[in-house]
Amino acid sequence: MSSKSPVTNPPEKKSPNEKLALWTLIILFAALALGWLCAPISREEGFADTVRYPDVFKGLIEHGPSWWTPNYMLGQHLATMYVAGLSVGLLSLGVTLFGWLLGALASFKLVVVLFGAASLVAMNALIRRLGGSRLLGIVGAGLYFLIPMMVVRGPVYEHFGLCMTFIFTPLLFRGIIAVAEERTPAEIALLGVAAAGLALSYAKVAVILAPILILWAWAVFRDHDWQPLLKAYLISIGVACLCGLIPLLPGVKEFSNAAGFLFDPLDGWKAHYSFKTALSLIDPSNYLLAGMGPDYESDSAFFHMGVIPLLLLSLGLALSQLTEWRKSRTGFWFLILNASWLIGLCFAAGPSGILGGHLDLLKHAQQMPDTNIPIAWLSLIWLGWVAWLTAKELFEGRVIPALISTVLFLVLPVFHIAELIFPFFRDIRAPESFFSTSGFCCLAAAAALAAGPIFGELIPEGRRLLLATLALLVVLFQLLSMSGIYTSRLLPEALFKDYAATCEFLKTAPLQGRVHPLSGRYFYLTLPEQAHRTVDTEASARHFQLKWIRHLEAAGNSSGDAIKSYDDLAGVAYILLDKTDPFTPKQIQDFYRSIYPVAFENNYFAVLANPETLYPAFLAHDFVALPMESYAMAPAALQLAPRNLVTVEMPAVDQSLPGFSGLAKGANQIELLPQYQGKAGQPFARVPLVGKRMDDYQRMTYQLPSTASGWLVVTEAYHPDWTVTIDGKPAEVHRAEAALLSTYVPLGSHEVVFQFKAPAWYTFCLAFGFLSWIVALTALLYLPSKHAPANWRAWWLGDKDSQG
Repeated sequence: MSSKSPVTNPPEKKSPNEKLALWTLIILFAALALGWLCAPISREEGFADTVRYPDVFKGLIEHGPSWWTPNYMLGQHLATMYVAGLSVGLLSLGVTLFGWLLGALASFKLVVVLFGAASLVAMNALIRRLGGSRLLGIVGAGLYFLIPMMVVRGPVYEHFGLCMTFIFTPLLFRGIIAVAEERTPAEIALLGVAAAGLALSYAKVAVILAPILILWAWAVFRDHDWQPLLKAYLISIGVACLCGLIPLLPGVKEFSNAAGFLFDPLDGWKAHYSFKTALSLIDPSNYLLAGMGPDYESDSAFFHMGVIPLLLLSLGLALSQLTEWRKSRTGFWFLILNASWLIGLCFAAGPSGILGGHLDLLKHAQQMPDTNIPIAWLSLIWLGWVAWLTAKELFEGRVIPALISTVLFLVLPVFHIAELIFPFFRDIRAPESFFSTSGFCCLAAAAALAAGPIFGELIPEGRRLLLATLALLVVLFQLLSMSGIYTSRLLPEALFKDYAATCEFLKTAPLQGRVHPLSGRYFYLTLPEQAHRTVDTEASARHFQLKWIRHLEAAGNSSGDAIKSYDDLAGVAYILLDKTDPFTPKQIQDFYRSIYPVAFENNYFAVLANPETLYPAFLAHDFVALPMESYAMAPAALQLAPRNLVTVEMPAVDQSLPGFSGLAKGANQIELLPQYQGKAGQPFARVPLVGKRMDDYQRMTYQLPSTASGWLVVTEAYHPDWTVTIDGKPAEVHRAEAALLSTYVPLGSHEVVFQFKAPAWYTFCLAFGFLSWIVALTALLYLPSKHAPANWRAWWLGDKDSQG
């Protein structure tokens, strides 16, 4: 295989088959996109991102660079949202441009549809670079879209931003080859921008792609002079760092404060979101997996590839008539693409590995008909056969390394091994991401390349159109057979009417404070926008929650008394019951009803009131001193709060402070002074906020009488970037009650001002990354154009003759 010279595709008129394929793709894309745009709301869509993403930019527009929002999870550092900064920005821009006309959710959908269209163009570019014809480029774009991944990720699941990775993944693979073949400044810059765009669409993809990129690097370096190629790649990496890594640095830093999956069933999630059986590759309606339960049925759509792509791959690998084609340049990349999606599938198998997942399926196959068990074994054998043929071709017929590779692919739990070696692998909740972000892209491209020689050389010309039509019908049938995954998630219109009425009640309800939503759905995230009230917790982006807040929240779920103490300290004024939510058992709803009175109720929702909320802040006289970073003692804080004792972290205990009542002894014990044992401290006194909290995300002002003193505890999350002044003089910020913002106010003080001030380098990184994108996009669009100076254009495009 030789790939020294670039592939050139001379201009030519579109053939009738190309025109037919292109218009078929356009019509299918438009029909499915329009169907989704007009579809009712699903439980995951439910407005979650439509308000969270614009919230990132609210402070930026109104108050300059903004790094904090009080609206979610008792307060959240916005830098964590910039790990998907590009998709967040474009989705928010869509709401800004089209929201007044279409509404927020329809605007988001429209932008995601545009992501899909751009993805098809990117896949076409990849296939053309690999040596495919224009017709194969259209076929590959169609497979990329019609293989369920793209039409599942956007319409069904909550990761709207992930759809943007479908654009940059094929551009990245294409760029790796283009730089090797041409090494022009244009291709080098485009590769760097593609890598940066991929990272800023969904940052963890950079980690997930690493195993596949290693294979691609081997495929490129084996046939090129490595020194100049390495230099070109290093320049691309430099562009990627300027456009992608630098703006990610604040988010990477802030994620060290995030809870991640601290109290969540991470191991259970990893087992659930894993590839378990090759049956899911060919069984879109879960007919063969019926009765196996949600661990096998609910997310199998992430792996369904369909009969036609898998048939094309199998024939491309197995037919002896294609032996010479597999040795060609295009055939070689067909093999690399096959190896890539197999690697993605191997990692996606999660902690058990492919064979382990298959054995686990058999262990729980009591509900599976006996006839399906042989089919499960045959599907596993087929998968091993594909791996064997791919490895044998790549190892140029050498049996031993091909056999070892195949056995390792089937047996080795590589994801689990990577977890043990690389710390950042341990926080990957869904191993399926290794396949859904890149593996299916490689599979679609490989199937398209195989279609070329199969239809062009082996099938008589008179039968090609008929067979292509039948193949398309099979693909569409299998895609539409998954319609249940959409309809099962749709929400009734009456629910949103009742929700609007609930928001109207909360907007004018007498108690000030947050709302605690009891729901696993996402529409309540619009409460800050629709009801002008913040929420203290959520089901959507909880892994971005501050870890000390998660400790306090977890402690608050331990008992009825703890729930009451948590709600008071968290400033919860109302509890929202989503009465028909399948994720909130009736027993839990009834338990909350036994604690709090009903303030409002309709068919779908009930609102419970907590008159004893301490929102927005309270003054406490008596305190227990805790060492720094002791937020794991949150249960003790909740036990002491009903006795009017607050816990305060301080580097050195000052027992002379008025109200000192005890200190920590060991990791889990509190020693109270004798006069406080069995006795309560002075009652907490609520302190009002000057103005409205949502008028300025970065600043809170409190006025106290000169006779007041003690610990002012704000029912908002502590963060190291909060500063405080008392009567204009700097004071110390402390973490109180394991998670909340506080400071000590001496006698005679009047005004306490908390200001959130992120490090200046955060803003610099964001501004520098934005400027880098402006420069990169300007170069990519301007320098190839006729408006650029001729010598610049020639240099950019690598036209040495023109330069001379």
